[in-house]
Amino acid sequence: MTTTSTNSAANDPLSIHRRAIIVDMHADTTQRLVDEGVDLDRRLADGHLDAVRAKEGGLDAQFFSIWVEPELFGLGGARAMKRADLQIEAVRALAAKHPETWELATTAADIRRISSAGKIAALMGLEGGYAIDEKIENVGRYYQMGVRYMSAAWSVSTSWAGSSGDAVGQTRGLNDFGRAVIREMNEEPWTRLAYFNTARRALEVLVGNELAMQLRINLSIQLPNDDSSLLPVHADVWAGDSPYEVVLWIPYVNVYGTKTMYILPREKDSRYQERMGELKLKSAEELYRTIEPDLRWLDIPYGNVLLFTQNVMHGNIVNREPETRWSSNCRFKSVFSPYADKKLGEFFEPILVRPATSIGASYRLPSVA
Repeated sequence: MTTTSTNSAANDPLSIHRRAIIVDMHADTTQRLVDEGVDLDRRLADGHLDAVRAKEGGLDAQFFSIWVEPELFGLGGARAMKRADLQIEAVRALAAKHPETWELATTAADIRRISSAGKIAALMGLEGGYAIDEKIENVGRYYQMGVRYMSAAWSVSTSWAGSSGDAVGQTRGLNDFGRAVIREMNEEPWTRLAYFNTARRALEVLVGNELAMQLRINLSIQLPNDDSSLLPVHADVWAGDSPYEVVLWIPYVNVYGTKTMYILPREKDSRYQERMGELKLKSAEELYRTIEPDLRWLDIPYGNVLLFTQNVMHGNIVNREPETRWSSNCRFKSVFSPYADKKLGEFFEPILVRPATSIGASYRLPSVA
């Protein structure tokens, strides 16, 4: 076999699939565990999931949907919570009954460890916020029970979040309680850590191994034809940000066309910024028209992320595609690089520091009379 054929074999789709860690984000099989008592450790004649077929397909981690059907169990209350709790117990029981096949996971590190042991990681997500029973403390309760994501609504709107599946949701967004739920989820320690781990290796290579992360992760929703979502061309450093910051941008849908952002490649950006004085531009719109021929419009499939320096010019235009763009962004920098208007402890917080740095930062000289 030649080197070329060996490389081709190693890079064919199936080989790549087998080397990768494969995570499925949604299985409705949890309800079958509760209502039918199915044994997922054997091949089933029906349904979409069992351990035999999962292993044949190379699945390494499965998110089990904890779904409370509103029409049967209500939009909240004791029955909705009980339904969710039973499904969580069923997933835990699956791992306890078949420890050679399944193991509960709550972190990316768990998934890697379980996958390397030849087992399938079992994770859980709440499909619709009905089970929290309009009580903010229940967000933390389900986190403690092992749940690692929650959608606000299924196809039926809650009192605090509109759904795309009913008429009420056409005019109902998030109310104050809904926004409080989102804040509560964002403030869970795992949220920032999970976001960081999405691009940890790249951040360590490009920025350093002692890192500060923005305290709050920004969520951006760009509806079709929504003029208010326009983000004019800019570079964050012009507004007082440190030039040592980088931005991790994660789109939660495929982004393309006008449903994406644009960025000016760094070599071209440098030339424009050097000439900014002589260009005598009077508005962001004039600047955009000047650099438009050199802009790069990003085509990023779902599941990929973008890491870029916010010193270069970037922005977006009105989304003219038929779908909504959902994305989030967060800034990172070296703990020891210079800060600008956004300070450590106010805007940034360490996310990765070495033991010697932690010891040194906490040390105080003894007081001597």
